[in-house]
Amino acid sequence: MESKDFKGRFRYFFKDNNREQTILLLSGFQDTGRGFYFLEDYLSEKFNLIAPDWRGHGDSPHLPEGWFYSSGMLLADFVQFTGEIVEGPYHILAHSMGSALAARHAGLVGQEVQSLVLIEGFSGRWPAEKEADRMTDWVRKLRKERPPRESRMPSLKAARELLARAHPRTPEENRAILAELWTNEKDGGFTWKHDPALRSRMLPIPFPPDLSRELWSRIQCPTLFVYGKHSPLKPPDDQIQEILSHFRRLKSVELESGHNPHQEMPETMISVLEEFYRESL
Repeated sequence: MESKDFKGRFRYFFKDNNREQTILLLSGFQDTGRGFYFLEDYLSEKFNLIAPDWRGHGDSPHLPEGWFYSSGMLLADFVQFTGEIVEGPYHILAHSMGSALAARHAGLVGQEVQSLVLIEGFSGRWPAEKEADRMTDWVRKLRKERPPRESRMPSLKAARELLARAHPRTPEENRAILAELWTNEKDGGFTWKHDPALRSRMLPIPFPPDLSRELWSRIQCPTLFVYGKHSPLKPPDDQIQEILSHFRRLKSVELESGHNPHQEMPETMISVLEEFYRESL
């Protein structure tokens, strides 16, 4: 895939497959646009591909010291990006943080988005007191923060070993590919591509839950919501049903996966996508 720049803010990958329709691939926190690597060949049969690296992620620049990332910043980036770069209506396939942003975006620009696939996109579900506790915890950690240092690994093998602990459900051969996609070789070692200060410099200011639900209800396109039965981020069933109740044209699927079904079981994910696109395209 060809890598391009958007206004010096972030990089994005582009693959022209000479298709009539385009799909945007929105990755999750600390991932890269190439996190959908195992679906790219399948998707290329139907779409041209565009996969942004969010600010501070992948090959995109890191913000200067003293600046902070936020979900609002990333959403504004994406709104401008789709308005200037993407020609005509488009489809979206998103994961985790990318799903949270994609759902709100689709509620804001309903005429543009032709289909929406949200993988593990649970957000906007905490009551105000829970969000306040999370912000208080963030303040405490921020004030104790030492200057972030790049996590340097001596080899790709070391990166694969770390991924094995963080993503035990992802097959070993897939983790080997992700280790290469998510790292840079530098001075004889390897570092993760994302900003090492990303966790502490991502402002934990949530979208108001009522606003999120209103935006979800405004989504006009067919929507597929995929979540993992064994995901550590899976909320209780009653919360899942409450969240999904706000989407009008919805199909939901639970998989025998963790948080990353597109990397853990891509063949199954492709089957789910094929059925959805057969019905909605």
